[in-house]
Amino acid sequence: MEFGETKKLKQLWIPLFLLALASCLYFNSLTNPFVYDDFYYVVSNPFVHNLKFLWANIADPNTHTVMPDPAGYRGLTSFFRTLCWVAGSGATWPFHLQKILMHALIAWCLYLITLKLLARSKPLYGETSKLFTCKGRSIPLTNRVVALTGAILFIVHPGLSETMNYISSTSTLQTAFFLYPSCLGFC
Repeated sequence: MEFGETKKLKQLWIPLFLLALASCLYFNSLTNPFVYDDFYYVVSNPFVHNLKFLWANIADPNTHTVMPDPAGYRGLTSFFRTLCWVAGSGATWPFHLQKILMHALIAWCLYLITLKLLARSKPLYGETSKLFTCKGRSIPLTNRVVALTGAILFIVHPGLSETMNYISSTSTLQTAFFLYPSCLGFC
């Protein structure tokens, strides 16, 4: 193994750690049943059960729910619900697996955003040891610790348990899933 490959492997430990942490915390949710609004948005919604409606779910607000007066339309959410329903043949595990993966990716983006923002500031606590390089700029260990702590808190915070366990609340994670990489590109 060459030096460059070793360096890449060392940089992969953080996203892998965050994925492992999210998986351990929410592994038990893979068998959670459909509850509450899941029946309106997923179980009783024929537009979610077949791939032929995949693009209609994005374009047509009437495919979002079987409720007569839908509260809100989220085409991308219906798109992902269709993919999960078809992948699991109606089982709940693909919905929850998608949430675990998205949750870990959001935490990793949060870690990277925090690193970028801290790299622009003075090192914390006067620390000058340079252990991590981002675009040619050394980042002190304390910045990595702060960034990783923020990402871990994001994963383990109990305020996110509803989003992780309740299938119909996928739009919250999807918003962060697309927003955080955008912020990362901006930083």
